[in-house]
Amino acid sequence: MRPFHGIFLGLLGLSLACGTPAADDAAVVTPAVPPMLWSMYPEGEAIFVSGVSAEGVYSETPLTVIRQGDGGDAVVGFALVTANDAAQSKVQLRKLAAGQALDGLVARLWLPEDAEIIATLDNWPPPAGATVAAVKPRPSDSLPPAAPASKPQTSLPSYSGPLPEKLQHKNPDKRLDALAKYEDDPDATAMIIHLMINDESFDVRKKAWRMVRARWKRGTGNMAHHEAAARWMATQGPSALRGEAEKAIADHG
Repeated sequence: MRPFHGIFLGLLGLSLACGTPAADDAAVVTPAVPPMLWSMYPEGEAIFVSGVSAEGVYSETPLTVIRQGDGGDAVVGFALVTANDAAQSKVQLRKLAAGQALDGLVARLWLPEDAEIIATLDNWPPPAGATVAAVKPRPSDSLPPAAPASKPQTSLPSYSGPLPEKLQHKNPDKRLDALAKYEDDPDATAMIIHLMINDESFDVRKKAWRMVRARWKRGTGNMAHHEAAARWMATQGPSALRGEAEKAIADHG
């Protein structure tokens, strides 16, 4: 147990023992959770990231490449996960600061605020044997104002059900098989989004999300509802899938 938690629990116990009620407006401050960082390393012609698949990060997930240093973490590039196995994931570098050595780099899930920094970087590959200064984010007050939305955002569609019998099966593998049959059904958008949010199996929710993404890209079903589902996933979905949703919004939104 961390010291802070021990002190907090001790004071709470003393308050209860003395019969002193806690203040109604007392706020409990939750420390920010640091982002998960994964080591990157070259192996022959390929580049790998360790431990990503164990955290539920899958193929096509965008990652921000980081160089850690005494002055803080510096965003130095952008990569996509291309293949997973139990111990490591293969990545494809899409952008890297000119001259940046691969040794000692780490990666984390891509965040929308990384986009402007990454856009300023020179493209991969770096010159042999060259080095690069860390790229620092600009202060927030120097960033240009966000562009106004060009169109009103659509709410998530409602689904009154009931679900087809095979999509109610207790075995999630059976539900996955049944769900795949609706990939090209233009009238299935609301049902797929319902499963993306509500199914008890993470694998089914992930499959439903990726069907939404694929249908949005192909133009199958209601495009506004696909966009609304992607925005929900980017803000309220599992952390492993938020980066995919943010990228889909950037590509199609």
